[in-house]
Amino acid sequence: MFKSFVNKLFFKSKENKENTSGFTYKSSIPVSIGEQIANAQSVINLHKTVFPKYKNIYKGREVVVLATGPTLNHYIPIKDAIHIGVNSACKQNIVNLDYLFAIDYPNIKPYIDEIVSYKGNDCKKLFGLFQDKLNPTKIPDRYATQANAERFFIEYTSFYNNEEYYPDYEVSPLPCFWSISFAAVGFALWTGASKIYLVGCDNNFKGHFDNTSHSNDRDIRVAKHRVKNTEGWQKLKGFVNIHYPDTEIISINPVNLSGLYNDVYTESYLSANPELREKLGNDIKIIN
Repeated sequence: MFKSFVNKLFFKSKENKENTSGFTYKSSIPVSIGEQIANAQSVINLHKTVFPKYKNIYKGREVVVLATGPTLNHYIPIKDAIHIGVNSACKQNIVNLDYLFAIDYPNIKPYIDEIVSYKGNDCKKLFGLFQDKLNPTKIPDRYATQANAERFFIEYTSFYNNEEYYPDYEVSPLPCFWSISFAAVGFALWTGASKIYLVGCDNNFKGHFDNTSHSNDRDIRVAKHRVKNTEGWQKLKGFVNIHYPDTEIISINPVNLSGLYNDVYTESYLSANPELREKLGNDIKIIN
């Protein structure tokens, strides 16, 4: 498992990389065994200080992962659940977050101060890192310091990488699949949750809950993101079946994740989409 992580994380293409804001940069590519080992060790050194305290901390409890798709607006807070948000989920007023995961500085820069100052439910913040030293998605250290945020490494991935989930985050990076939502879900599994609810994980790239649009609005880039995200959600199901067979994944108001996990709907969402009642009939499950 560790060897697989090293191989996939550090044997990279030497092509220029383009981030979701549209500019390119030269990637910092380890070429020697020594550099590969050093980079792998940096993940271990950091994660050994961050993740042990969270292992099974919420064993048997319900955890909700709040992504930022439009269906987030129809979420009804689940009582006593732990809520983990990503990026602009700090701007919603539905529920106080317990955790906030953030990455992709060029795109979150307009509201980085809101992330830094967000209080929530004594919210703990975790800011992602890539091993690539020139990767522009890194949130500058000054913001991490101001937010008292913990750092973690996220899996390096290109469109052509065969990315997987890893079971031990003390020695491995959190998943990427081109969305910070997967790191949040991986963390939720690590905490030992009995049920993980997916909220706002629409996977359709039709904007956010606050009516802002995706910055990656070029057709080919949107298509690639959708493919990569879909791969992540599909692989998550297999990973959970093997490593977390007692954890249930539930999609609240699923859009493009419909049928993949256990689907439930809120009355608010059904009222806004009445055709679903007729389509699903007696199979529809309502969450109160």
